[in-house]
Amino acid sequence: MIFNKRINKIAIAIEIITLHNEVKNRRYDGFIVTGAPVEMLDFEEVDYWEELCEVFDFCNTNVYSSFFICWASQAAFYYYYGIPKQILPEKLFGVFSHRLIRNRDITQGFDDIFYCPHSRRTENRAADIVGCPD
Repeated sequence: MIFNKRINKIAIAIEIITLHNEVKNRRYDGFIVTGAPVEMLDFEEVDYWEELCEVFDFCNTNVYSSFFICWASQAAFYYYYGIPKQILPEKLFGVFSHRLIRNRDITQGFDDIFYCPHSRRTENRAADIVGCPD
């Protein structure tokens, strides 16, 4: 599916409904949800928040391993655990080291320490995550 400014909204809606109908009753080994440049908005203010919540529910029931990246990880923390994002005093960007705490199928082959690029203006605080009962 290719999106550009010339495709009308009805055509996009038809494509999304078709895609949804094709995948909604299947099971998947993995699912990756990435970010979006909406991090300064409250989650509920994002135009497609309800649809993203449906994706999160779908991942719970139809996906063995899910991997949320960038803003999607913050949205998942908020949706699943009520963990808020916090605005940083300045934009964070660069390549940072991360430590693998538990090995999962989706991280099979990762080194214990791995590097990922970041470019964001918000974060989830470690204390909020550690304090979560799950």
